[in-house]
Amino acid sequence: MKRLVAGVFVLVLSLAGRAGVSPTFIDITPPREIYNPGVLTVAIHPLDGRRLIVTTSNQVRVTLDGGATWRTTAALPGFPERLFAHRGRPGVVFLQGATSEVLIGAQRHRGYTLVSGDFGETWSVIADGRRGDTELAMAPFASVPSQPERLFATQRRTNFTISTSLALPLSPEMSVVESRDGGASWSATATFPSIARGGIRSFEGPTPATPERIFVTTEDDGSYISINGGQAWSQFPERHMGRFFWFRQDPANASVIYASAELAGGSGRAIVRSMDSGESWQAIYPIEYEAAISLFNPGYGELAIDPVRPSRLWLSSVKAGVVLSEDRGASWQPAAFVPETPQCGAVPCVTPIWWNRIVERVLVSPANDSQAYFIRNGSLYRAVLPPRNRVAVEYQYGDRFWITGDSAEALSQDYRANEAVRTGRPFGFWSAADAPTGAKAVCRFQGNPARGQTSRFLTLQGSECDTLRQDPGWVLEGEDESFAVPAGPGGECAPEHIAVTRFVNGLRNANHRYVADSGVAAQMRGRGWIEEGVAFCARPLEFAE
Repeated sequence: MKRLVAGVFVLVLSLAGRAGVSPTFIDITPPREIYNPGVLTVAIHPLDGRRLIVTTSNQVRVTLDGGATWRTTAALPGFPERLFAHRGRPGVVFLQGATSEVLIGAQRHRGYTLVSGDFGETWSVIADGRRGDTELAMAPFASVPSQPERLFATQRRTNFTISTSLALPLSPEMSVVESRDGGASWSATATFPSIARGGIRSFEGPTPATPERIFVTTEDDGSYISINGGQAWSQFPERHMGRFFWFRQDPANASVIYASAELAGGSGRAIVRSMDSGESWQAIYPIEYEAAISLFNPGYGELAIDPVRPSRLWLSSVKAGVVLSEDRGASWQPAAFVPETPQCGAVPCVTPIWWNRIVERVLVSPANDSQAYFIRNGSLYRAVLPPRNRVAVEYQYGDRFWITGDSAEALSQDYRANEAVRTGRPFGFWSAADAPTGAKAVCRFQGNPARGQTSRFLTLQGSECDTLRQDPGWVLEGEDESFAVPAGPGGECAPEHIAVTRFVNGLRNANHRYVADSGVAAQMRGRGWIEEGVAFCARPLEFAE
């Protein structure tokens, strides 16, 4: 039975310990045009946290430098509503919106869906309600990590509004559909329940930790869950809770779920957290309800989980602006946009309609430079935090191994697990900013298939790196990205560092494995891999990594 851990809210706004990071906020809004409401949606490139797409009311704009400069790449057929950047297929982006036509005494809203394969430079049409062949439009929102070509979306049909004064399309999504071919064709997911009136409120797709679990909440009929990738659905119980408005899944821990919910007995609304896959819930942040704003902020708070460090949460609250937690919501600190109380003459407004204090969207970059983006009152802001610690994450495909020290590349790989999966054997690198004295940069090579080499190879700057630069069998892909300490003459490392041993499979198409665990090293010797000695000395991992 699901239960709420009741009691008085203990809301800690603390700057102590790991919560002491103070983000810097920079306004990076593209230049506004006449009658332009500003930025409406934003998407981050899965491999590059400074490469963004935004939409305005009628344009698509892109930046390659974190908002320092912008280019317009497309004009839109109608009002944009969602962007979805496919993490497992970097560069693939879906854009969904709607058009409006004024008829006699009413408006007709028709949806459209566009797709880009080059992160917003060019677009093609998937569905266009203005055409005679379809009235449908898909809003993709998730992919299946183990099957990157399998996508989920909501679907809408033509909708009429009995008013010509409403400028925004209001067509509700009434069903969930899926694609098995990367978005080329779509069909209904099995047994998804019929939605009565108001349509779908929110959806939360699969994550690497839960590659088959999906949550959907509706305006009228409660919440639904699928644990088998949409093949079967059941109503998510709300016992000892009021209704749920949205769910968020921890990408690395299947047991951790967050939600925005009404508390039982009408005692308010809160952000709640479950540490046991939804069996019990604990309130971690109260949400103050304002009827005048709820229509435009129906989820009562927008939560974004850092995909690389899931203990870090960003929460936008109508009353408190944006708050930040470094411990999964156990404590919070103010981050930005704390609003002043609006005045109606000499006294505070009782029911203020103060739209510009709502942070509508929070999006976190997975890149090592650790940034987040916020849309507020049509403006786009970038929050800059201290860079992430470099972690070497190992992947395995068949009997071959490779590692990456790029957190964005690692997360993208987690969303194409059909190619390679994590082994759970990470170790630490340093960055140029925090590398100890004597550390050297890592040279990263990719094998040239035309010369019979297909693996990634790492070595420190020096004679081996210089030799491979001249070898046509290997292509230098990067250097000065990560740093490690060379081993001593006898292969020794300082006590505060971790020795990383290099093994090679002994084949012409060479594959190397970098091992920081003595048990794994023994396994590799038993499998006949050749031990080449200590390749370098690595940074020990911290608890939160």
